[in-house]
Parts: sequence; structure tokens; C-alpha cells
Amino acid sequence: MCPMGHYCPRGSYREEPCPPGRYAKERGTGSLETCLPCKLDTFQDKPGQKGCTPCGQTSQARSARGGATTCDCIGQFRVFQKTSGSCKCMPGYKPKDNKPDTDSIEDCELIQLGASCADNQAVDAYGRCRDKEQFKDFC
Repeated sequence: MCPMGHYCPRGSYREEPCPPGRYAKERGTGSLETCLPCKLDTFQDKPGQKGCTPCGQTSQARSARGGATTCDCIGQFRVFQKTSGSCKCMPGYKPKDNKPDTDSIEDCELIQLGASCADNQAVDAYGRCRDKEQFKDFC
């Protein structure tokens, strides 16, 4: 009997995993076509699974055919974190109004490098002014 998450092609002695974006929740699946595509707002990024994972509240999977392997964040310049289901700002971006970078549907904005710093300061990789002592702690 073919295990869940797999299909067993007719005439084969070996099971094949359902591909990412598809699953088999029952034993005995006989062909790739019987591996079900993930439904709306769910995803599966690993082969051989018996179900799909829901997207978080700040993301969605809206493929017309289903079968998503990831979710898309609602806010612009955010990246979906598969392990937590959250959407964080992309590298080089920050939440607007200097809010903490938490799971959100709000857009992120580009970090402006080259800020005007005092004579004894320099700009770090995040666009913040830091003095020599702060850089020592930062690095």
C-alpha cells in the first residue's frame, strides 16, 4: 500500500513523493495526478507530505490552480518566513515610522543610507548614525 504523501505508479515497485505544492492525505494514491494541489492560502514546500500549511494572517497564496510552494506577503517589501508564517521587512528595508520589525501587512520602506551624521559619526549598514564606540559594540 502506498504511504501518505506519496503515489505509486502502476507497474512500479517504488513509491514516489508528491512534489512540493501537492500532497496525498490517504494511502494508496496511484498517480501524480491524484496528489492534491494545496488549496487557497496554504502552501507546501517539501516533497512527500500528507497536508499543506496555512499561510499566516499577513500573507496569502492565491494561485488559480492551487499548489503553492510559498506564501506572498500582503505588505510591499516584506519576505515570507516559512518557519513562523510571518512577514518581515526585506534586507535593506525597515517598517515605516521606525516601528519594530514585526509580522505585519504594512509596507516597508527603503533604508536611506548616507544619513547626515555628526562629524564624529558614520552610517552603519542599516542607515543609522553611530559613533566609534557604538560601532565597536555593533560589529
